[in-house]
Amino acid sequence: LAVWKYTVDGSNGQGQPDLSFAGKGAVTHDGGAGVGEYCTDIAVHSDGKVYVVGTSDNGNNVLLRYTPAGVLDTSFNGTGIQTFNTTPAYDIRRAALDTSGRLYLTGTTANDIFLARFDAAGALDTTFGGGGVVTRDQSGDQDEGHGVTVDPATGIVYVTGRTAPPLQFPFFIPFWNAV
Repeated sequence: LAVWKYTVDGSNGQGQPDLSFAGKGAVTHDGGAGVGEYCTDIAVHSDGKVYVVGTSDNGNNVLLRYTPAGVLDTSFNGTGIQTFNTTPAYDIRRAALDTSGRLYLTGTTANDIFLARFDAAGALDTTFGGGGVVTRDQSGDQDEGHGVTVDPATGIVYVTGRTAPPLQFPFFIPFWNAV
């Protein structure tokens, strides 16, 4: 996985690597020998912490949190890294943060939409839904979560995606009040 940070304020020329981030404007994460990884989304909290979500070739999902300086944040799961592996497999598509620093993930599992919540310390939040994850079979066929956002005023989580007939893309589901 790789994360780049660019300037937009002109201090280092707009669109240039921000050298305050890991000393070079970029960080990478290697999942291990022979394991390819790719990033599926990124979210930045108001405190500057950077959340990166991705998937590896071996089917594992990974969540990483970096400090504003581009260093893995060890207050997140003790290492800055959290793996998220389930059966059936969860295909993470997007991430969003709420004002408390909780991370929401959406995507697809077993032809259903899922929404998972992790607390600010990086643990799956078992107070949310059934053990930290809720699923929704919107159409009775193939359903996919492709976008997620949290309304900062109400805490309500919204998910968009694709679904097989009889419903058609685009659609949105106001999930649960997540406060």
